[in-house]
Amino acid sequence: MGHFFEDGGFTMIPLLLLGFLLTAVAGLEALRPAAKLRGVAVSLGAAVAAAGGLGFVLAVVTTLRASQQAEGEAIPIKLILGGVAESANNLTLALVFLVLASCLLAVGALRGRTA
Repeated sequence: MGHFFEDGGFTMIPLLLLGFLLTAVAGLEALRPAAKLRGVAVSLGAAVAAAGGLGFVLAVVTTLRASQQAEGEAIPIKLILGGVAESANNLTLALVFLVLASCLLAVGALRGRTA
């Protein structure tokens, strides 16, 4: 798990914090449905998605810069492929939090409708 975060880079930390906050708000919404929390959850979900996309793009840019300084013809291709694979960790973490929060929000929507 540590390797996953190390490969993702520094943007994994704010993404992790935003994701935990989103999950907490979605959990509260599932336990006690309230119209106020839905807006907060949607905004946090957008922030998590944007942070995941930003982390991915920043990591790809870093990879492309590093590949320009590499020697030989085959090395840049391997660097780019490996770098893009590591960059995808940001998107993976963001999507995990978004799926988890969406499930919790669905429970809250269902409970709010029957209450």
